[in-house]
Amino acid sequence: MSDSLLRALCPFALAVIVCCGCQQSESGPPKYHVSGKVSFENEPIGTGTIVFIPTTSGRGAQIGIPITDGMYDGQVTAGPNRIYIEASRPGPQVTNDLGQVHDSLDWYIPPKYNHATKLTYEVLPQDNTEVNFELE
Repeated sequence: MSDSLLRALCPFALAVIVCCGCQQSESGPPKYHVSGKVSFENEPIGTGTIVFIPTTSGRGAQIGIPITDGMYDGQVTAGPNRIYIEASRPGPQVTNDLGQVHDSLDWYIPPKYNHATKLTYEVLPQDNTEVNFELE
């Protein structure tokens, strides 16, 4: 290899070595385990999302956790949260303006559990299990 090629590659090689040696660290407040069940009209929610939205400043960003077969399991910051829950299921086939037929989604959880939610939960700085939400 020529000296000019080595000099050109040296900064790149140094950057790779430095980046590989770094570990990505999480910043912000600590997170705690939270898990539970979510049902709507006495049926487990098949596929959806539960979002924990901190209600006090300095507690980090909102955190969404997938709901699968009526269960969720994740990590969120401690403190009071508003709870936002949404879910979809296959809807009817629809025709768009171009005459093309495609499947749609039925977002069946009422706004009082998502956009206009009044649900709350205080996450404790410990293991939070059986945090269940039974929606009507």
